[in-house]
Amino acid sequence: MKDKTSLVISITAGKLESGLVSLGEKPKVDKRKSFEWTEGTLPEVFKKIKSIYKAGTIGIVYDADVSETLEFSIPKDVTNERSFVGLKMAEKIPGILDREDWDFKVTGETKTQKQITVYAVRKDLLEKINLAAKEANLEIKTMEPMSLSEKRNSESMIGLVQKEEIPPVLEKVEEANPEIVKEVLPVILEEKKFSEKSPKKGKMFLLFSGIILLVGGLTVGGILFSQKALEGTNPPVPSETKPTSIPTIVNTAVTTPTPEITKKDLKVSVLNGSGIAGLASKAKAFLEGLGYQVVYTGNAEVFTYETTEVSIKEDKQMFLADIVKSLSEKYTLSSKNPTLDPKSEFDIVITLGKK
Repeated sequence: MKDKTSLVISITAGKLESGLVSLGEKPKVDKRKSFEWTEGTLPEVFKKIKSIYKAGTIGIVYDADVSETLEFSIPKDVTNERSFVGLKMAEKIPGILDREDWDFKVTGETKTQKQITVYAVRKDLLEKINLAAKEANLEIKTMEPMSLSEKRNSESMIGLVQKEEIPPVLEKVEEANPEIVKEVLPVILEEKKFSEKSPKKGKMFLLFSGIILLVGGLTVGGILFSQKALEGTNPPVPSETKPTSIPTIVNTAVTTPTPEITKKDLKVSVLNGSGIAGLASKAKAFLEGLGYQVVYTGNAEVFTYETTEVSIKEDKQMFLADIVKSLSEKYTLSSKNPTLDPKSEFDIVITLGKK
């Protein structure tokens, strides 16, 4: 783990705490300062923090008590929980899909449903935080709920800085922090299962094709054998043949043309896999400028993506070359292009990397 020092602010109702986070063998928070705040005094508090630490960038973690929350149920067998939850949230909080500073918890389960609690910084407070940071000449590098940071470290300020330090390899995750395994393990297993899915499809297709050809051959052989047997036991009786007129067959069926699919018909999801704040929103604007329909933006499950990865449904592969070419103008792309599950809510999922 690289050694680094970052200024982090922790916001709870009425109280704001700042500190310098150092990562190393023993991560720690130094030079802690506490401030009382209201929405009216927030700009002055940020200016004090700027003068104390002489920093240019900050990270922010926030508590649930400065968030707006939603509760609802989702099907238990949903493959991409965060994407599904995001779409449900959009029905209640317009514009939430353009933001990355939200999280959710599974608070209960039945045989078929999961109970979800979602929380995000109140939009009015988020605007005041951004304005206060701008007036203090502080750039907000990243922002997320405390509960998300605490999945990496029980000290949320340290957990925020550690989010770019989580190893992508399972064995390293287990050595680093056993609590992380519960969150990262399902993602790694899903990616492994996903990468193995395509070659199995090809083998199964060849197997079924061979079985069909074999059954077809046996069926035709049986029919020919039966005809030969009948010819041997029942010789044909000559009969008088009469000329018959052959009716002309006219095809009156009306063929309905299949509508052509264009960029704007695709459902595109953009995920921030880099941990750099605002990256998904910028990519959304870029893609919509090219004619694509971005229906969802949010954070990836982990922030360890170095390069940008494009996943696409098999029946939409004809768009892959175009979107890869467009993205390569701004991002370094991965050589992997996984095939999305046919049941996915999206046609294309773009996971942004750090480069």
